[in-house]
Amino acid sequence: MGKLTDDLNEYIKNTKARFHMPGHNGETLSPVYTSAPYDVTELGFNDNLNCPNGTLKELEERIAKFSKTKDSLVFTSGTTTAIFVGLGALRKLL
Repeated sequence: MGKLTDDLNEYIKNTKARFHMPGHNGETLSPVYTSAPYDVTELGFNDNLNCPNGTLKELEERIAKFSKTKDSLVFTSGTTTAIFVGLGALRKLL
């Protein structure tokens, strides 16, 4: 699939206990939340959203190539936040 998926699968396979956010510890608490094992905070292996230089940078580059754009950004806090960031960037240009 990709480096991020591979890294997450490796982390899930080799981590017995989680001592980071979020507090569900990767446990699937209901059928609705089956992605819980993949819900991790920014750790050493999975890069940093504010300054991507590894796995997330590679993901953003792959998304940009796929969508035939110059750049892309990964957001984890939803569409509304992405819209606010876009509007904020536009405001600086105007």
